[in-house]
Amino acid sequence: LRARSFSKHTFSAEVLDKKGHSFEVDIWAIGCILYTLLFGRPPFETKSLKETYSRIKMNQYRLPSTASQTAAHLIQNLLAADPAKRPTVKQVILLLKFCALRVLSCASI
Repeated sequence: LRARSFSKHTFSAEVLDKKGHSFEVDIWAIGCILYTLLFGRPPFETKSLKETYSRIKMNQYRLPSTASQTAAHLIQNLLAADPAKRPTVKQVILLLKFCALRVLSCASI
């Protein structure tokens, strides 16, 4: 990851539209970072910044076919278009614990 250019890929639609925002944008950013860590590229990345921002505003991203159901569920929640539907920090922690337990239980099979 190139630290100088990464943050533009984590902007949420409400930040881009300058509608005002709160902690929900941090949850969105966590979703973008998690997606990037799991799949090797930001969820909304295109060749042009204008198109990237357009995809962010339309919440237009694709989950790779290799995404587990658990990862897909987590990312879809973190990247919910409606900020009010994104999980709280406490809910994110619970979701991450749940995901970690699923991975550990599957690894022991």
